[in-house]
Amino acid sequence: MRRSFEINGFKVEVELKDGKGKVRFDNKEFDVELKDRKGDKFLVSVSGENVLVRFVDDYTALINGRFLSFYVIERPLIKRFDGRASKMETMVPKEFLVAPIAGRVTDVLVKSGHKVSKGDTLVVLESMKMLIEVKSDRNGKVEEVLVKRGDVVTKGQPLIKFSKDEK
Repeated sequence: MRRSFEINGFKVEVELKDGKGKVRFDNKEFDVELKDRKGDKFLVSVSGENVLVRFVDDYTALINGRFLSFYVIERPLIKRFDGRASKMETMVPKEFLVAPIAGRVTDVLVKSGHKVSKGDTLVVLESMKMLIEVKSDRNGKVEEVLVKRGDVVTKGQPLIKFSKDEK
């Protein structure tokens, strides 16, 4: 299995076969081995050091007690061709509000459970010394906030997850 992920703005490549393989990150390569699995908890050896990983949902992992948001870059079923840009562009599931531009999160104005209206400012990003208000594109309820103040995000990275049952 070979997968690529975007984690906090960095591309991570994972290649595994029979529980062993390589992880490439920041021009470095690490040997990995799945040691044990109990439900949603995994004990993984990374270059000889054991790491406890628990997947909270499809886009969040708890790694040695620290939350990490990620999304899959290379999954054929969520890619589309954008003829105007002449490139493949990742499509994120519709229940997510994504960053319109790369930048640093300067403010998060909502929490899980908040009801929002279309046009409400949910997150403020700083990019090229400008503040960009990221507004809700729908009426709904915030299920999860995926970023915090100070995080660096890439264009298209999920910021907010909305509840699926809200219209």
